[in-house]
Amino acid sequence: MVFNRVEKRKSPRINVAFPIRYQIPGTAEVISCLTNNIGMGGVGFMSNNFIPTKTPLKLEINLRNRILNPEAKVSWVSSIPHSDNYYSGIEFTQLTVFDKERLADYIELKSY
Repeated sequence: MVFNRVEKRKSPRINVAFPIRYQIPGTAEVISCLTNNIGMGGVGFMSNNFIPTKTPLKLEINLRNRILNPEAKVSWVSSIPHSDNYYSGIEFTQLTVFDKERLADYIELKSY
């Protein structure tokens, strides 16, 4: 059976795996997880924590020793079959000009 999924992203993502950290504003806990993709509009990651859609997040992304701290929100979440983990699609809601430049450089570097 073939599923045709309509791409809703405004910008493409590249498949990369590296650790990032996130925090839900108003909480003290900072959680580490692993990305599965990143693009100018957001990041996808796998976590053992369920985060409801629309939940705001503060991210810490280390791109080649350059730390980005975008604000974001959860766009979608999906359980991973046969595990206690979840894939989450995260949309950046606030990204500084400096962070946008660093992210664009990283995506260009990893695209080749």
